Amino acid sequence: MAVGIAVAPFHAAACSLIDVVGSTRSSVETAYIYLAISAVGAAGIAIADIRKKRPSWQLMAVTGLLALHPAWTVKPFYGPDCQFENVQAAQLFLIVVTVLALWRLFLAWKRRDSATHPPAV
Repeated sequence: MAVGIAVAPFHAAACSLIDVVGSTRSSVETAYIYLAISAVGAAGIAIADIRKKRPSWQLMAVTGLLALHPAWTVKPFYGPDCQFENVQAAQLFLIVVTVLALWRLFLAWKRRDSATHPPAV
């Protein structure tokens, strides 16, 4: 995936490596890197929600995703494509968190812009 290439270009693959323990450890470390980046996205949503009286559904969804993140819930085993399942699942979670964070930040920007520039009547 493009996210994996951008964040961890040398993420763990099992079939081409002889050191199974090392590649497994690398997959766990890579999944935790994706967790940390996902937490930054969640922080962006939380910052956008500071002035709201109740949290947005995006913040609640991202909090749930972080609680169930593959770094904690998926064991490091590799599939038929020689990629570790925990890394692939962490990449998917990162994509979902990124989309939710960008959407929430866009909504905050749009609301702020409409508050400072009301439509002409």
